[in-house]
Amino acid sequence: GNVPSRSSMSRSSRSSRTSMSLALVVPGCKATTDYAKEVSLMEALCLWNLPAPRVYCCAFHLAVREAEDTIRRLRRRNCCEDFIGAVSGQCDRCGALAEVDPHNPDGGFCSLCGTLTLKAIRTVMTL
Repeated sequence: GNVPSRSSMSRSSRSSRTSMSLALVVPGCKATTDYAKEVSLMEALCLWNLPAPRVYCCAFHLAVREAEDTIRRLRRRNCCEDFIGAVSGQCDRCGALAEVDPHNPDGGFCSLCGTLTLKAIRTVMTL
């Protein structure tokens, strides 16, 4: 579909400029890449069945518009201290956080970029 290709990962492997100098939510891990952010959002948007106006350009932009409205509503919610939850792994390539199979803590496939680069974080953190 319209999910960013893995070949575009080299262009998007950096994190957004604003997060480069800031502390990360999960210390000891690297920042999630723009590629991983886009893919995970695209996967979520593909799950939405939305009411469509009589005239619209495409389902993708309709979903993006709906996501913007949803983000505005979410911003008004109270803070959520346990938003991330238990983190046991991270992809070395795209930086996506994930749960690592306890039977294979030395690695696994990343569900976002599809590479065998998922590694266990030494200490499981609950935020």
